[in-house]
Amino acid sequence: MNKENKNYQPKILYSTNIAGLGGGETSLVNLLSSLQNHNFNPILVCPPGKLENRASRLGITTISLEFPPIRLYAGFIPLFSPLTIFKIILLIKKYKIDIVHVESLLSLFYCGSAALIANVPCVATYHGFWLLNQRPNRALLKLCQRLYPVSKTTAIDLDGIVPDFKIRLIPLGINLHFFDKLPSKTECRITYGLPLNKPIIMQIGRFQPIKGQMILLEALAEIIRSKKCSIPLVVYVGGILDTQTDEAVLYKQTVEKRALKDDLRGNVRFLGWQEDIPKLMQAADIVITPSDYETFSLVTVEAMAVGKLVIATSCGGPSEIIQDQLTGILIPPQNPIALAEAICIALSDPSRTEEIASNAKVFATHNFSPLIRYNSILNEYKELLSS
Repeated sequence: MNKENKNYQPKILYSTNIAGLGGGETSLVNLLSSLQNHNFNPILVCPPGKLENRASRLGITTISLEFPPIRLYAGFIPLFSPLTIFKIILLIKKYKIDIVHVESLLSLFYCGSAALIANVPCVATYHGFWLLNQRPNRALLKLCQRLYPVSKTTAIDLDGIVPDFKIRLIPLGINLHFFDKLPSKTECRITYGLPLNKPIIMQIGRFQPIKGQMILLEALAEIIRSKKCSIPLVVYVGGILDTQTDEAVLYKQTVEKRALKDDLRGNVRFLGWQEDIPKLMQAADIVITPSDYETFSLVTVEAMAVGKLVIATSCGGPSEIIQDQLTGILIPPQNPIALAEAICIALSDPSRTEEIASNAKVFATHNFSPLIRYNSILNEYKELLSS
């Protein structure tokens, strides 16, 4: 089929070196599902792990491939795997790929290099945290014909490094299941063995110091001390990414030990990794995002779409998504006292909480539908191929 035909559906190879399922990887699966629902056949290249398993279960073509880290010999000679680049070139030729779309910095090195050799365009979704203050990382951006920062916060990172014409701001899209009609809060609590007569505060995400699980525990301790509102049950959903670090393991253990101390005992629950996040969110009264920093915060948008009040720190992505006191509540980062106060105000004024949550649901529905991201990305692909 002629690529100049407006109905032509480009063949896209997606890649990431992340094996786990964080917000960025979940949003990638959402995009692939949208493409698949519109008769595309996207191909995902990633290491074996939760991401590959989730994509495979959805019927998405997945190819398991490790991306060896780049090391420096003698301080300046890069050591990498030419064989990995060669394998990706073969995939591009085999599947007649039109565009390579990368989602991580290491996959940009390997897949961007392969795309350059195979003479196909390479684009990248920029989720942040690429350490662009380092010259080699900035040099890799030259492999991209387009860069798609997921928020204004991440777009600022590219300022002065990448020409403006290469940058398109495209926020992440959520899964359509977050707009489904869900069982009642009571039914969802019964499903997960959660109490029916106690307020539930939920945090969803991987354990990592930047995510602020410990801040939420200190806020809970303040609520118990002050007795300003009903004592909630804090529920953590999530674990450690497949690419776990000693820091993340130690942090999770520290949070778990803190939860067992006498002042919190019995008021914290750890559910680990879970699949049906919409139903879990439905079981909660409030969803918390107490991060030190977020480049986007997919879970914030997901909770809004379910119709839950989100209390988040004003730390990048959430401050772009939430209008304070209208579609959610924003508080300063690393401030358990402010978080405790916001939780108590929300629990003590259910009608106001419900009003904000209702506004949030309308906002998320109108602005973060997967179809919005799909159309933006598709227009980019067609523009690239036509030029």
